[in-house]
Amino acid sequence: MEGELRTRIEGVARRLAVPAAALGAVYLVWTVVVAMDRNDKDLFPPALPAALGVAALALAAFFVLTGRYGKGFVLTACGVVALVATLFMSLYPRVMVSSPDFENSLTVDGAASTHYALTVMSVAALILVPLVLLYQGWTYYVFRRRLGGETTMSS
Repeated sequence: MEGELRTRIEGVARRLAVPAAALGAVYLVWTVVVAMDRNDKDLFPPALPAALGVAALALAAFFVLTGRYGKGFVLTACGVVALVATLFMSLYPRVMVSSPDFENSLTVDGAASTHYALTVMSVAALILVPLVLLYQGWTYYVFRRRLGGETTMSS
């Protein structure tokens, strides 16, 4: 990507890097606090991915501010993965926590599908995920020149 569009995107990324990292860090810390308060969790299980997520987001903001956007992108993705891991570790073994009665929370065992349903979904995923990835790759290949400003048709 080149030109004015890239310049505008870089400007927006620089302006939003620190606020986005701060907001993500606040959300991760808040998730751990709520897990300890409302879900009877100890500090350690959810705090480890939360701390890694905060570090990843802070480094991502640093790399964006210094113009290393590729590293910033990768670390932002790591921060998102850490956020999901924090949520899972904060909730496990519950899927949904019941507000009125903690004992009525939906657990992993209660929400699990039957063996047959999981087998059918696994087979469907093994067939369809590669097709979706191929389609996404083809779409990227077809539209790659539109972002670069090159024309595909001659006048």
